[in-house]
Parts: sequence; C-alpha cells; structure tokens
Amino acid sequence: MTNSMWNVRELVDDEWELLCEARLEALKESPQAFLSRHDHVSSWGEPEWRATFIAARWVVVAPDCDIVGLLHSVRDRATPRSREVQSIWVRPEYRKRGVFRSMLNTLAKWEWAAGARDLWLWVLEDNHDAQRAYEHVGFCLEGEPQPLPDVPNQSERRMRMPLTGSPSS
Repeated sequence: MTNSMWNVRELVDDEWELLCEARLEALKESPQAFLSRHDHVSSWGEPEWRATFIAARWVVVAPDCDIVGLLHSVRDRATPRSREVQSIWVRPEYRKRGVFRSMLNTLAKWEWAAGARDLWLWVLEDNHDAQRAYEHVGFCLEGEPQPLPDVPNQSERRMRMPLTGSPSS
C-alpha cells in the first residue's frame, strides 16, 4: 500500500491535544504493549504534552482528522546515525491494512534524509504480534532479552532495521 492511501504526516507542537487524545486511546486500548501507563499520562497538562515534541518526530495516520496510527522517533545519542522508534500503535480496526508500513516508510525516508542509517526499537518479549509485525517490515531481533528493572518478570528485545538507501513507499 502506498503512503498516498493514508494521510501520513508529522504532528507539530500545536497539535498537542490531538496527540494527547490518540496517545491516551493507545494506552487504554493496548496497555500490555507499553511501559507508560494511562493513569500516569492522563494526568499530564499542556506543558508536558508540548514537551514531547522537543526531541521527537511524531508520525501519524489521520484519514479523517482522527488519528488511527502513531509512532515517534528520537535520536540515539550513543549513535547519531540511528533513530529509536517508540510508541507504535494502530487502532485495532486498522491493523493489517498497511497503516504501520506507511508510517514506517515515511519515517524512514525523512530520517534517511536527516542522516540516519538505521532504525531500532524495543519490543516486549511476550508481545509476539508486534514482533511479527516489525519483522514483516524489515526489523530483525538483535542481542539477548533485557529484563525491565521496574517491571517484575518482564523483558524486552531490541530490533533493528538498516536503512540501505532512500526507502520506497
């Protein structure tokens, strides 16, 4: 599916209320997929939401002014040519329809143009659906599982996807 099928775009900081609504929906709908918790994030005010734009690039799919998918990338300080992808979510009724792939392809083009040469992410080890989705678009597991210090009996895996050239849609 091409990006033109979906309205893939980058959010700007004055769209903080749109991000707030979508992010809270994601945390409520898929709490098992995230380390952030709805009850904590829902207490944020405008300053916290605006601050989320400073170091991140938020990519969304919003076909009718309603976000159906989101993710964001941040610079990896240890490796400046890498970007970490976080907060990936697609509404259940839009899953397996190319939303994630469209967002990722668009993000990959933008990050390639900005000098990135790979994308990476952490996925909860027991989130097999997410792992399969990430593998399907080109991410590969890397290294051993890492235990989460603040979450008993939970670990995560790192996945990486090299950007070998300007990705196509």
